[in-house]
Amino acid sequence: VMRKRDPKLQKREESVTLSSGDAMRVPILGSCVLLSAYMLIKFFGKSLLNTLLTVYFFAMSAAALASVLESEIIGTEITGKKRYGRIFTLNRIGQFIFGQTTLDLRFGFEQVMSWVIGIIVSGLYSKT
Repeated sequence: VMRKRDPKLQKREESVTLSSGDAMRVPILGSCVLLSAYMLIKFFGKSLLNTLLTVYFFAMSAAALASVLESEIIGTEITGKKRYGRIFTLNRIGQFIFGQTTLDLRFGFEQVMSWVIGIIVSGLYSKT
């Protein structure tokens, strides 16, 4: 026996679609990436590509791990709210790049500890 669901109780699922312009750009972008990797290997050797990929994955994993540690594990209740650094007012070029008028570069103890742990773990992983 099938029961009808109340329309008020049904959750609307959001779907992500790819526009036709984006679908046309994907193969072109992929081809450019593969061509640049081929040219990098051809002219500079495989070791430079390996070094660039290692640095890229090190930076991305350190940032991701620091973000997770700061928001989920460390929390803000451990230390005080003292923050160091400064807030910069951006010129027109900076406003275009960042999409805001100020850039807040203040940090606290939580951010420093999460970045230190993220860099150590990512460094140990990049050595493997």
